[in-house]
Amino acid sequence: MEPVTVAATPVEHPKYRDVEDPCPGLQACCPRGNHPSYASTHRGSMMESREQTRNGPDQQFWSNTINDSDTTVLSLPPFTSLLRYQRRRQMAKEYDAKHGKTLEELMKHVRSLKDFIGSNWASEDDEAASKKEVRLLDYACGTGMVSRTCTSPATKGGNMGATIIKQPKSLGPWITSAVGIDITENMVEMYNTRADNQGLSESEMHAFVGNLCSPKDPSPAAFSDPKFFDFDVAGVGLGFHHFDDPGFAAKQLTGRLKPGGTLFIIDFLPHDELTHNHPSKDTVTQHGFSEEQIRKIFEDAGCGEDFGLKEVGKGVIFENMHGSGQSVTRHVFLARGTKA
Repeated sequence: MEPVTVAATPVEHPKYRDVEDPCPGLQACCPRGNHPSYASTHRGSMMESREQTRNGPDQQFWSNTINDSDTTVLSLPPFTSLLRYQRRRQMAKEYDAKHGKTLEELMKHVRSLKDFIGSNWASEDDEAASKKEVRLLDYACGTGMVSRTCTSPATKGGNMGATIIKQPKSLGPWITSAVGIDITENMVEMYNTRADNQGLSESEMHAFVGNLCSPKDPSPAAFSDPKFFDFDVAGVGLGFHHFDDPGFAAKQLTGRLKPGGTLFIIDFLPHDELTHNHPSKDTVTQHGFSEEQIRKIFEDAGCGEDFGLKEVGKGVIFENMHGSGQSVTRHVFLARGTKA
């Protein structure tokens, strides 16, 4: 197999802005390409992902990314470095196995805050045919915990007539559809596989590879279709601390809401930085948020009406955080606001 060639472009990260480096954030480890981790392992999975997404709205995202020739030019989403991209690919493989039980417990607490979030939810008592449409945008969706817990329980047979195990619900069956977006194709693949295993159709729950929060491309053509606008609810579950510019991200997500729509963020209150040097630490850009910070982010985004913030539960313990061997306690908040 021929090695992958990575296009050399000036690095935008301030630490490396003067380095002509095809691997942003990795300094000049592989000038003119042939990065070892892509030469043998990543080409195959990326080619497979291209085949899976070539007919969807991800098509333009990947159109200049994956070629069928032996030499592939890789163009990464603008908001992330190649290093962070690689870490997220690895995290996708381990995410549910490591944190599934912890997050499910957290979602039980979130469920109790349904009325606090305050969206005009669909009713659990409505018949399916008469249930009003309530659409969720799950951004930085990961493997789909927020979407799965927000979506009505599956009642159909799923693959091969298998029994569907109902997931624990946080927001409950109060939405009618969920659209997930994440920059990492492994996360999106897992999201869609789990939705399919729940017996949900693509119109009910489906995720796409992409980035809505790049200042360089604030209106991505791949997400210009009307189905990617006028959401009733937009949420980010434990992803906000990975964003390069949380304020800009909040503005972008607010722009995808209908007037009167609800934005909610689930993330960490301020905490100390981890002292370990595990590579996954590089994916974290914010060490929690204070109520004042989040309030300003919501207000500046045009989604500060009826702003509220509550702590969720009494803290969450993460074992072996980021593979560090450390167990850490994080205090989690849920913030919400209404688009004027």
